[in-house]
Amino acid sequence: MTLSFEITNQPQATYGFSLLEMLVVLALLASISALGLRTFRPPSPMMRLNAAFTEFTLAASTARNRAITSGAAQTLTFAHETIQLSDCKDSTVPPITFFTDGTARSAEICMALDGKEMQLHIDDLTGRVMRP
Repeated sequence: MTLSFEITNQPQATYGFSLLEMLVVLALLASISALGLRTFRPPSPMMRLNAAFTEFTLAASTARNRAITSGAAQTLTFAHETIQLSDCKDSTVPPITFFTDGTARSAEICMALDGKEMQLHIDDLTGRVMRP
């Protein structure tokens, strides 16, 4: 009498995901949602002040260049819808005049928004806008 045994490897049914796969998916979801949340948040007051500073610098540079190329003095007045502008000494911002040699009338301008403030200086010798 012969006994014969047949042992077969039955593959186990694998259902679900491994722990490593779940961790990778969770890490991807966390990073994507963190990036997405930043786009829905409004810009901070300091970012808006920096944008207004850039806009003001561009306008001043354009007025200065026009004064040099046209041979006539150029006057720049600047108003913004949401940012409060003032001469750092009183409440009015004087018009800024750029002359044909690239110089300008010196001015100190304060920009304020939601309790944040930024001070600008227009150099009389070079006509450049700077932060002191």
